[in-house]
Amino acid sequence: MKDIVKKILLLSFVSIFALLFFNSCETTETSSGGEVPNWVLTVPESDGTYEYFTASGTAKNAADAEKLAKQNLLVEISRMIGSSIKTSSVASQFGSTDSLNKFVEQEIRETSEAKIKKLKIKKRHIDKKNNTVCVYLLGAYNKQELTKEGQRLLALAQERDQSVSKYIKYAKAFELKKMYYNAALNYTQAACNALKFNVDNSMVKLNENIIKAQKALRKFRFELIDEKNKNYKKAKSDFKAVTEKKDKKISVFYVNAYEKDIPLRVSYSVKKNGSEKKVYVEKLTSNKNGFAQFVLELPQELCKGKINFLTDVECFEQAFEGLDKKKAGNAKDVLINELLHKTFYLEYSIQDSNDQAKLQKLKEDPRAEDTTVAKNQIDIFVKDYNSKNKLLSSSDTESFLADIFKKKI
Repeated sequence: MKDIVKKILLLSFVSIFALLFFNSCETTETSSGGEVPNWVLTVPESDGTYEYFTASGTAKNAADAEKLAKQNLLVEISRMIGSSIKTSSVASQFGSTDSLNKFVEQEIRETSEAKIKKLKIKKRHIDKKNNTVCVYLLGAYNKQELTKEGQRLLALAQERDQSVSKYIKYAKAFELKKMYYNAALNYTQAACNALKFNVDNSMVKLNENIIKAQKALRKFRFELIDEKNKNYKKAKSDFKAVTEKKDKKISVFYVNAYEKDIPLRVSYSVKKNGSEKKVYVEKLTSNKNGFAQFVLELPQELCKGKINFLTDVECFEQAFEGLDKKKAGNAKDVLINELLHKTFYLEYSIQDSNDQAKLQKLKEDPRAEDTTVAKNQIDIFVKDYNSKNKLLSSSDTESFLADIFKKKI
């Protein structure tokens, strides 16, 4: 394992250190010709502030030779940093050399936190022989910064190691509590992290957890609850009473998501006679008991429209941000479509009379063809994506929703 860590660190640190080298090092004391300095043959011992490193590079010109010398110097520094984590138990949990190597390279390349601070080139010696130039460098690196870089890499390794298993554990715990939305979200995070951190068998783990997330979403449900529902009074008591407004027709809806903190979205349209349709969107979040309240304010005039209730997909979309779209494939679309299947919507219309007797007659016989009865009618239809988009006929839900629009709070 020691050899694995050393090889990985040698490969991974060189590229990032080389990029940052010129911004963080100072050059002092240059010599040339004559005998090779003692510091080339024997690396100076560390002091209270610095660790010292030596390296050389040979090329046809001084510029290329120094470039090679710097790269070799960074290899030596990488070895020192590697020694600080080589005994960590995390290193042994990566499975293969290639897996850990790819992870470390990717993380160091992509993060802006990987910086060499207080690295100095203390001495340089140039030796020309025949048609080649050899450049020797003595580097001094702050000991505290060496320790910090080792700790940073170790933290990344620990994060990577837990990036999938941790979220699977959370998901299973949510499933046991029948909190299927949260279970699906954590399975999704596990799937996305498999790609993000390039874990072993990442594509297998992606697909496995997406399937589990999809199954969990199929068990997730949310619904409108009416006065006949045993949870109606509890849901209503969870929220403050809505104040009636003179110029508005107010209707209140309660939704049961069966889980807390579920993000919901309500979009509704209002089309007044002789005017363009307007569409509004509101976000809701279920409370600790799983309930959410939606207050619809309609103008006191003729209008019609649609109310659309759905689960907000933003949390799932965020999990896929930054991933390779080709590798992720249609995983996101599969989950988004599953969420959209939980959508239901209502259509309403408000007409021009307040004849309660005729309205009651219409409720008793919704198929009545007497157009005079249709005055002040509020026609509400519920579509359920799980029933192949078929309109539900004259259900208790329709009657309840119709009553909601006619009641005063």
